[in-house]
Amino acid sequence: MMTVQEEIKVTKVLDNSAAAFTTINSGVIDMQGFDGVAFVTAAGTIAATGTAVVKVQQDSVVGMGTAADLLGSGQSFIDTDDNKSVLVDVKRPSKRYLRLVIARATANSDWTAIFAIQYRTKRAPVTQAVDKSKLLVSPIEGTA
Repeated sequence: MMTVQEEIKVTKVLDNSAAAFTTINSGVIDMQGFDGVAFVTAAGTIAATGTAVVKVQQDSVVGMGTAADLLGSGQSFIDTDDNKSVLVDVKRPSKRYLRLVIARATANSDWTAIFAIQYRTKRAPVTQAVDKSKLLVSPIEGTA
C-alpha cells in the first residue's frame, strides 16, 4: 500500500500575501499526469468593508494568457470571514494548466500561503514540491 506522499503532490504555489487591493494569482499548476487538484488557502484579516472572491482559472498554455474562470469555482469572503479557510477541488479539468485567483475588492485583505494538492497520479511515486517532507513508517515513541 502506498503512502499519501507517494500518491499526491503538494506544491506551495504562493507565499503569504500582505494586505492590499490587488488581485492575487497563484503559481500555475501543470495537471499532466494527475486527475485532480485541490487548492487550499485561508483569509487573514479582511477589512471592514472588504470582500474577496477565491476562484480557479484554467488555460491550455502555461503563460495563462487566455485564462478563463471555472464556472462555479467562486467562493466569496466578506469582512466577517477573517481567518476562515477555503478548499477548491477541481477533478478532471478540461485544460492542462490551473491557478487559484483571489480577487480582492473594495478593501484590503491578507491571505496565507496557497497550496495545491494534486491527486490520482498516473505515475506513482511522485516527487514532492514542498521544502521539507518526512515519511514515518511504524515509528516508535521518543525524541522527535
